[in-house]
Order: sequence, then C-alpha cells, then structure tokens
Amino acid sequence: MASLKRKRFSIEEKSIKIQRLVVGESNVTIAKEFGENTSLIIPWIVGFIAFMSLEAVSMVYSNILRDHMNRRFDTICEVEVIFFFARVILNVIAIRFVIKFLNLLRLGISWKGPEIIEL
Repeated sequence: MASLKRKRFSIEEKSIKIQRLVVGESNVTIAKEFGENTSLIIPWIVGFIAFMSLEAVSMVYSNILRDHMNRRFDTICEVEVIFFFARVILNVIAIRFVIKFLNLLRLGISWKGPEIIEL
C-alpha cells in the first residue's frame, strides 16, 4: 500500500507557477493541470456559512418565542446562546483552515499519494 505523501515541487517548478500566476493565468487551471480538483470546496464553504446563519436565525426566533411565552429570559436560553457562540468560534476556526487548505491546493501543493504504475 502506498503511503500518502505531499507532492514536492522543485524551485524551478514553483517559480514557473508563480510566473504563470503573475501573468494572469487562473489558479484553478494551474491546480487542474497538476491533478487537483477544487470545484467542490467553494460550494461547501458557502453552504457551511449559510447553515451557520440559518442556525443563528432559528436560535434567535426560538429564544424570542420562549421568552415571550415565559415573560423572562430563562436559564435554558442563556445556555443555548453560550453553546451557540462556542460553536460559532469553532466553525470560524474550521472555515479558516479549510480556506487555507483551498489556497494551498490552488498553489499546487498536493496531498495525493504517488500514482501506482504497473509494468
């Protein structure tokens, strides 16, 4: 079984990629040329952010309804808000690392394993 190692490019290959980026060639075309597909990462990020915003709206409305019915801000609401903010912080950290991963893929850094060549 082949071990998964990151592709390493020589300084010449890296400088050629950088020159192509400076000239104006798209990051996506350079990444596809080296076998990386980044087309599903951006819709995932957008969906993740949309889900976080929908979750915030639903939490706010449920707390407003519960507070209106109870006529006070109860402990359950406070716990729910604290839990939500903790999750938001973790989600923002996760999105940051996913975007960092996407940028590395676009620059040509790969985590694909070596191809198996049969003779």
